[in-house]
Amino acid sequence: MENRYDKLGLVVEYTYKGLNPLMSLNTDQRWEKYLGEIAEIREIDKGDKMDWSIKVLQRIECGIILRTICPNSGRNDYMSASIFVPWDIKCVSGKELSDIISKTEDELRQWNKESSPEKLRALFEKRYESVDLQERHLRIVPGRIAYRYYGEFCLLPELLGNLYQSYYNAYEYVFLIDKESGISCKIGDDLTRKELEKSVIVAPPQKDHGFEPYIEDCRFTKSIRVTVGDSLTVLWKRNGYKTISKEIIIKEAGNDIPVPQPNEYKVQIQPHSVIHVYDQSGNQIDAACYELIINGKSIQPDESVFVSESDLGNIRVRVEPEDSEMYKPQETTIDLRDDKEKKIYLDKIKHEYTFMLPLAEGGYEKITYSPEKKLNVCPFKGFKLKNGCIPTKVGVNWLECVTWTKKRIVAILIYSVILLSIGVGTGWYASDYLNLDRILDYKGKNQLETDVTDNVQKLKSENEVRKTEDNWTDIIKYLDDHNVWNKYEMDRFHEINGLWDALNERRFEDILEYEDRLDKSQAFNDIVTAIRKNRHKHFTGTFNESPDDYDITIRQEGNKKGYIKALEDALNPYADDKKKHNVPNNKKVPTEETVEENTQFEQRDWL
Repeated sequence: MENRYDKLGLVVEYTYKGLNPLMSLNTDQRWEKYLGEIAEIREIDKGDKMDWSIKVLQRIECGIILRTICPNSGRNDYMSASIFVPWDIKCVSGKELSDIISKTEDELRQWNKESSPEKLRALFEKRYESVDLQERHLRIVPGRIAYRYYGEFCLLPELLGNLYQSYYNAYEYVFLIDKESGISCKIGDDLTRKELEKSVIVAPPQKDHGFEPYIEDCRFTKSIRVTVGDSLTVLWKRNGYKTISKEIIIKEAGNDIPVPQPNEYKVQIQPHSVIHVYDQSGNQIDAACYELIINGKSIQPDESVFVSESDLGNIRVRVEPEDSEMYKPQETTIDLRDDKEKKIYLDKIKHEYTFMLPLAEGGYEKITYSPEKKLNVCPFKGFKLKNGCIPTKVGVNWLECVTWTKKRIVAILIYSVILLSIGVGTGWYASDYLNLDRILDYKGKNQLETDVTDNVQKLKSENEVRKTEDNWTDIIKYLDDHNVWNKYEMDRFHEINGLWDALNERRFEDILEYEDRLDKSQAFNDIVTAIRKNRHKHFTGTFNESPDDYDITIRQEGNKKGYIKALEDALNPYADDKKKHNVPNNKKVPTEETVEENTQFEQRDWL
């Protein structure tokens, strides 16, 4: 299909009571609509010569209109020829344009309605190589003009060979006047000594790895004409990726647009949509309750972040809990190369307090209590700290019973009625024993070293016993069905909360305390057997070398030794298996004077 802009256009007119057309070639409404009488030509002093001519350059969006105006012989008007140079013609030399204008002027001065049209038609038949150029949007100020003399500073072919001067865009008309013609222009801006700019056509680059080129907000799909020496910024855009900006300085040749490199690909992600934070019990923590930090940058719940595509498999994540007294900050690396949920578990801070609880029969019972938060008051009903102190995690907190008060008497009466209704005797300390569950270490790690009284067990309901038995069945099933025991999975069971830590830290006395309740677990029995064959005091450090490793392999898998194998390979087996370690029959309760010297009861060796 013939390109409509591959030839020069021509419209010939004469002035007599307005403009009157004589002929036209290769015209199109897109440029022909800009033609009309130029009133400013009357402001130019043309002198006394009758062979004058004036060239007028008019820049429009689809190209350049060059008008040559000559006096109409014997008349007081003039002839004009408007030559259109399409924007998308690749190249027309200044010398060729100058020759075309000169021959056109010759026909205007001696117009013959028979021969002149034929000569001009042959002159404008030439086809020029063209390219598909990007549309332009010019902001030309109507009525603003400039003029430029040629013949001294530069010649006409030079001006015509560089039609696209960026500063022409500010004017509706630019008059090109021969310096030797005697014509003078006293209106408009003088551009005579302005440096000529060269322009080249830059082809658009191809789509690269899903990225498409843009110039500002427009897709760069067609060639553009750019001034040599100017900088050109190309924006590479891809859905879901950060826009990559590439800038080049335009040269006369070799203007290849640089394409994005793989190390520049940055993916847009919304961390809060895939990264979720849980506590040790498996409950999801609301995003408002922690700060999520990605690669050192704090991210709001609805905020997006750009991450290098090459780093997606190793994203540095830090979770800063709002409640710093309950949870520890967690730092890890995650893989975001897929949109699957990424779970991060927060460890609770261990707040361990040691209390000395006064007993009814005299003496004290030492209790380790691990609340979820730091204590500011005594946590046990019916007791208070001596001297009204705030509980401290350093040393021992001495408790004393609250003296009789009206409120206390009412509370005891209520408890008494409840206890009598279920056939259980009660006493002055019943209210204290009812709160024993709050005194015990809920994680099962630090239990009371002796039972305070047998009556406490009678207060448990049959429903609670049945529920506990079901839980132990689930626990044994988990231990025997999994060769890799995960800290967070085990800590979800209240009854063995802390067993994983005891295994990792090789606190064998604490592990063996579960022997009676886990005797139906083959895996746990194998661990007990391995423990009894070795002297555990020779082990140092945790079983897992990395503090971020929350998995313990029980039996050997391939080259991974496993917990039982590590025990079996340990040195110094028991040489004195016949020696028995029994619990003393007459336990002495520490007094207030001796507890500061020895704040922990003697560890019993049940091996």
